[in-house]
Amino acid sequence: MRYIHCILCAAVFLGVTFPKDAYAENDPCELVVYTYDSFSASWGAGPGIAESFEAQYGCAVRYVGLVDGVAIASRLSLEGKSTKADLVLGIDDAISERLRAHVAPHRLHPTYAPTLKDFHDHEFVAYDHGWFAFVHRAGTKVPDTLAALPDSQLRIIIQDPRTSTPGLGLVAWVKQVQGDAAPQWWQGLRDNIVTVTQGWSEAYGLFLKGEADVVLSYTTSPAYHSLAEADDGFRYAAFREGHLRQIELAAIVISSRQPQLAKQFLMHLLSPEVQASLVQTQWMYPAIAQGELPAVFQRAAPQKSLSVSPKLIHVSRREWIREWQKALR
Repeated sequence: MRYIHCILCAAVFLGVTFPKDAYAENDPCELVVYTYDSFSASWGAGPGIAESFEAQYGCAVRYVGLVDGVAIASRLSLEGKSTKADLVLGIDDAISERLRAHVAPHRLHPTYAPTLKDFHDHEFVAYDHGWFAFVHRAGTKVPDTLAALPDSQLRIIIQDPRTSTPGLGLVAWVKQVQGDAAPQWWQGLRDNIVTVTQGWSEAYGLFLKGEADVVLSYTTSPAYHSLAEADDGFRYAAFREGHLRQIELAAIVISSRQPQLAKQFLMHLLSPEVQASLVQTQWMYPAIAQGELPAVFQRAAPQKSLSVSPKLIHVSRREWIREWQKALR
């Protein structure tokens, strides 16, 4: 999720392992990973994962932190075969089809948790998942339906669907719930919107500064505040229509100069140790379960989960964004 995502894992893989001493000392190794900036930040999940990978495989990990998953996809698409990236990490299922031609088959065989039994992909590996939600402070009066949100007096911050995976997720969520009435829903919400940010980190930071009553985030955002800050003063608006699920993905870039080591990184990402570390760095749900989640995570799972086909989002994205832009003018 950003400074917010996941825990746990158990997996079976087919593949070759590379011990640390397989690389000559005079032959430096580096894996370049395109990811979002909150993953690569000093307080994010990235540095710890890189450190443990480097200790095991003797290969340095260099993160290139970008604003969001959409920015990762845009950069890789622009660079094409000239990219220096070996892996992409932090794109989601909503934009995966945009990168299908740029990534290679991973040939991993993980045993996913029941929550992800419906996700199978030859190119993309799922490492965590969660649900979008509007987060607010306790005591804020919020509607119990997405449809009623424009009728409220709430000050709201959202993210731009052209640059942000949560922003694109909201557009898909509204389309799933409102259908052909989505443009009218957006027109109704226009006066509620304080600002539209490029990415999640900026939006959530403004919310914490009191710039809005509600921010587009994740159902597990209150879990972060509870466990990391001992602050139980945050909630998410539980909507009766349900909440759209986001699956975060990683993949090997097809032009990677070190595809075997890139594959090892994916395996490392899905290892029990790394998945367990994600619960209080990523703050989302595990791709592979191995134990009971904290109680605040159990409470954060919505009663109804929604999904939109990545292929439908791929072919409809521009049209949906045009509707969004027109409605908010």
